[in-house]
Parts: sequence; C-alpha cells; structure tokens
Amino acid sequence: MGKAFKLGNLITIWGNSCRATNRFFIFDADNKVLGQYDGLMIDDPNKIVITGGTVIFPFDPKYGNSLDLENGPPATAWLDGDTEDFDYSKKKQKQ
Repeated sequence: MGKAFKLGNLITIWGNSCRATNRFFIFDADNKVLGQYDGLMIDDPNKIVITGGTVIFPFDPKYGNSLDLENGPPATAWLDGDTEDFDYSKKKQKQ
C-alpha cells in the first residue's frame, strides 16, 4: 500500500473586480501541508476522481488531466494545457 495523501481545492475571490486565485493543496496523512499547485481552474471539484495513486481532473486528457502521486507529488505536472510547478511548503516538516 502506498502513501496516503489528502487533497484540497481553494478558490479565493479578491476585491471588487472578483478576480480568483486557485490553489490545489496536497497534505500528508497527518494533515501537514506538503505544498500546492497554483492556477488550476477546477470548475467542479466533485468531478475529481482518485484511482489508486492517480488523481484525475475534469480536464481534456489531450491537454493533461492526471497527477500520479505514487511517488509523492511530482515537481512539475502537465495539467489542462499548462506545466504546473509544485510549490513545496516552506514550513519545515518534522521528520
């Protein structure tokens, strides 16, 4: 059995112009933030599917729609037509 992760999607609406900031967080099994992918526009987080160690997003597969977490969050991922960088948490984790 592989590692357990928890996932979170956060959309923040800013100011009078209602601009949005999107973040997709990955936590370890102890709820410690490992990091995040910024800028993923996930219209309906309920359509995200998890199969084994793979997260499948509701994006067109030809533009990248899956994230393999078997070996932990990848440093970069091709999702929804963009290369997304994993922004590791700056908070030091206890070993």
